[in-house]
Amino acid sequence: MIPYRDKRLWAGVGVLLLIGVAIAMNTLGGPDIAGIPTYQVTKGPFNVVLFENGEVQAARGEKVVTPRVRGQLKIVDLWPEGAHVETGDLILQFEKSEFEKELRDAEGEMAKDQADLSRTDATQAQQLDDLKTNIAQQEASLELAQLKLRQSKYNTPNEKEIAQINLDQTRRALEQANKDYEVRKLVNKVEMAKIEVRISQTRKNYDRRKKDYDQLTVFAARPGIVVYEKIEKSGGKVEKVKVGDQVWGGQPLLILPDLSAMQVVSQVGEMDVQQVAPGQPVLVRLDAFPGPVFHGKVARIAPMANPQLDAPNVQVFEMLVDIEGQDERLKPGMSASVEIVVKTVPDALAVPLEALQVEEGRTLVYRLRGKTPKPVEVKVGERNAVAAIIDSGLEEGAVVALKPVP
Repeated sequence: MIPYRDKRLWAGVGVLLLIGVAIAMNTLGGPDIAGIPTYQVTKGPFNVVLFENGEVQAARGEKVVTPRVRGQLKIVDLWPEGAHVETGDLILQFEKSEFEKELRDAEGEMAKDQADLSRTDATQAQQLDDLKTNIAQQEASLELAQLKLRQSKYNTPNEKEIAQINLDQTRRALEQANKDYEVRKLVNKVEMAKIEVRISQTRKNYDRRKKDYDQLTVFAARPGIVVYEKIEKSGGKVEKVKVGDQVWGGQPLLILPDLSAMQVVSQVGEMDVQQVAPGQPVLVRLDAFPGPVFHGKVARIAPMANPQLDAPNVQVFEMLVDIEGQDERLKPGMSASVEIVVKTVPDALAVPLEALQVEEGRTLVYRLRGKTPKPVEVKVGERNAVAAIIDSGLEEGAVVALKPVP
């Protein structure tokens, strides 16, 4: 976009062209008045116009931003700007070697945890089987002890006592075997829960790494053309993205514009912003095609000013102008000039600014009386970049000189 401080120079070019047309249409006398060009005062609508410059862009479009991953990313491949893409075309590629290593490491951790799970599951199953076998053995021992106790009723008291003691011991052994089994089940459950938590964390880490890796390759989500965004680079320079740039997450890099609705993004200086409001009519001209004039309206004025990037002391407000209708000549990134009609006086006498001269604090025009230009003091009203309204001192049809009179 053309810096705001240079816009007046560009506006001046347009002003000179308009004045030249006005002179050509209204010049009287010619060489008969010592070669001085003249202008016949007319009455009609008078537009107070603010001239600005800007850049054409799509009002809508799909923005492609840097994925939000850890650290900076390096662009290694870009689809050519202005080239057409189809859905699924690879339009942006970031360097991914570091992310490939991290993904492999995460895969290795996940495989290790899965192996630990399988090994632990097998070990625990064997432990429970061993404990079940022990329980079965203790149950068999208990049955045998009970049988011996029943048989001991024919034995001596001492033998009966020994059989009872053996039965009690066998019962306690069975109870302990059952307790060991239940305790082992609880311990196994805790161990498996720990492994599952670790596996869940490893899986999340892998999924995160995989998501980051997948975002490094960007495909077109819709057909259209590719437009590069401008980003701030080292040294404070603002330039369009290119291969090799280091970028941070969230930075807009590309846009796939919707060409059905176009607009101009421009800037308005803090001295002029009070004159501009949404809804005001605008004339748009393309620098590349000086012929066509497109109509539009002011769509939005930024609520806050920002410093001009290459002139920090100049404060500007961003302005968006919606262009009416469609035209294949309107392409994103084209330079354009806008003329904002900030006010229209419906029935005014106006003269080109060249006709006005200030002498000793008075504003004069040189009016022709016959063949002789005579100074006439006038009261000047509204101005634009081309002409000024005359509130008093002249009437419709008067002829005035357009350059200082010798």
